[in-house]
Amino acid sequence: MDKIAVNRDFSHAFRNGEASVKAGFSIVTLGKIFNKVNYYCRERTRNDYLLLLTLDGEAWVKEGKRKKKLRKGSWFILRPGLVHSYRDIVPWSLAYVHFYGTSAAWTVNELGFLKRENLGFMQADNSARELLFRLISRAEDVSISGEIIRNAMLVELLVALHQNYRRNKNDNDPLEAVREYIGANLDKELTLPCLAELSGFSQFHFIRVFRGKYGYSPIQFIQKLRIEKAKELLGDESESMKVREVAKASGFKDPLYFSKAFRQWTGTSPEKFRDYMKLLNHR
Repeated sequence: MDKIAVNRDFSHAFRNGEASVKAGFSIVTLGKIFNKVNYYCRERTRNDYLLLLTLDGEAWVKEGKRKKKLRKGSWFILRPGLVHSYRDIVPWSLAYVHFYGTSAAWTVNELGFLKRENLGFMQADNSARELLFRLISRAEDVSISGEIIRNAMLVELLVALHQNYRRNKNDNDPLEAVREYIGANLDKELTLPCLAELSGFSQFHFIRVFRGKYGYSPIQFIQKLRIEKAKELLGDESESMKVREVAKASGFKDPLYFSKAFRQWTGTSPEKFRDYMKLLNHR
């Protein structure tokens, strides 16, 4: 099995060649780390940029006098030369890439990451996360073409982060970014702190304005969309999924809770709903 693809610690350091020097982009190290406890970096400075994504768990990151709590889905970019530190709060899983170079510095500055909140920012979808995983998957290609491809993928990753960051922060209706994020991540854990941070509101204010716009609390809205997704799967005869599989695909960890929630929203059980849809489709 590919050790990069599975949930196993992986790290790779590079000895970059002429291609990186001429391009002005040099990746130093990259990798993934899972479920680390007492994982920390004492206050220090580095000569490169650090781009990091929290895959799971929570941690603190500090740059200069600023400190930010990281949650699942949080990104940060640390700049060279500033004192920084980080430490897990609960078991912490992360993916990261260290890089430097004249073109790297120009790209980060032009995209404006360091002119706004560069600690703990969120994304509206998973495109940047997938790009980071693809970049990590190319780590062991030692050819010149592999080096060039990695540098190009890093630029693509930074641009994707910039585009999604702008969409989150500059959208006239930040709740729409939250709604899109919920819809794209129904099968994943969705927490109020994460969604409030994505909106840019405090948690209390986020709940209030969300209910005012959509008529449901964020938790109710998530459950409503998950039930709608489950109804689609149950009504699709091309999907021969068992009820527990439908529950998991819709974001419910507990099949019994799924059945209870489904009945509350629809007035019937998942099994009876599926039977009804079969009769309806064959009329």
